[in-house]
Amino acid sequence: MRQDNDKEKWILSLGSIVAVSIFPVVFLYSQNAGEVEFIEAIKPMVIFIVAGMILYFIDLIITRNIIKSSVIAIIFLLIMINYSLLENSIQHFFPSLRYWHILPIFFFVLLHIAYFIHKKMSYNVALYISRFFGILFSGLICFNLILAIPAIIEKVSYQNEAGIQSHNNLDSNQINENKLPNIYYMIFDEYASFYQMEKYYGYDNKGFKNFLEQTGFTISEDSYNESIMTDSITANLVNLDYVANPS
Repeated sequence: MRQDNDKEKWILSLGSIVAVSIFPVVFLYSQNAGEVEFIEAIKPMVIFIVAGMILYFIDLIITRNIIKSSVIAIIFLLIMINYSLLENSIQHFFPSLRYWHILPIFFFVLLHIAYFIHKKMSYNVALYISRFFGILFSGLICFNLILAIPAIIEKVSYQNEAGIQSHNNLDSNQINENKLPNIYYMIFDEYASFYQMEKYYGYDNKGFKNFLEQTGFTISEDSYNESIMTDSITANLVNLDYVANPS
């Protein structure tokens, strides 16, 4: 009976930590399920789980309590996952503080919280908190994955149609893949147009322009975008559509 009880404690504590650890990755994947493959989310999931387990077993060595260690590890994980938001919130009220001030403060507070949980919190309360976070984040994971299903289905359907079309084209035209030309797409980040360079800075860079054209490049003279952020611009260029924005 004792072994069964300990087994339940281990399942509850480890399961709660895994759920809290992988939720941020699952959330990001579900928001971008139409753009990325699930396999790309596995590596960050493993990293988050390993970090959570390291925290858990360090706490377990110190507290010798399976459930309380999981609560401490979960709190540390939540702070780590939301650290940027918490730091920005503190800097909003105390603008003079920098990360080298805030990080030690967080660490100091977390150590005191861990000490309080270890010494003052009852076993039943710790059990309730661990179970609560396990159920909450498991539910959030399932909810986000369900929301991602339509995007996943649409992506798989598109990939299948594109694969069939590509296969038909290859069969009909008998194209040798090894003979297809390489295509280079060059993006000059924060580089003004040749016209602007000459008008506002008095610099004539037509020599470079002529070199590109003679090499076989096509230069877009009137392209524009809706953002100044490189990450969203490049994402939209690759997708040939406005799928990303700075927010």
